[in-house]
Amino acid sequence: MSKSTDALVGGGYAAAGYVQVSDDCWSAGRKKTTGEHLPDPARFSKGMKALVKYLHSKGLKFRICSDIGSKTCTNYAGSEGYKDLDAATFASWVVDFLKLCGFNMKKERFEEWCKNLVKL
Repeated sequence: MSKSTDALVGGGYAAAGYVQVSDDCWSAGRKKTTGEHLPDPARFSKGMKALVKYLHSKGLKFRICSDIGSKTCTNYAGSEGYKDLDAATFASWVVDFLKLCGFNMKKERFEEWCKNLVKL
């Protein structure tokens, strides 16, 4: 991802306003002991926090994607049952934006989330 980042900045795209980097396929599952998300070690060998730090050093922001249900649209682990843990994990990585989908959630959960969003 550092090569893409360098190309984004070096090519003048960041200066033109393209400052958000997004990743939908970052997860390698969850730690069995804690349930915490594991970033794909092949793609993020230094971890997510190091990636976000690098992006921030280049003036960019990082958006990560997850799902309210059990799995994302691309079959990665969703946040169902792990909402608070995932929020804390993403915050510890200093993620700037969260894209939270609802592809694999139960209808009742969708209605609950809608009611909570209206309160915001």
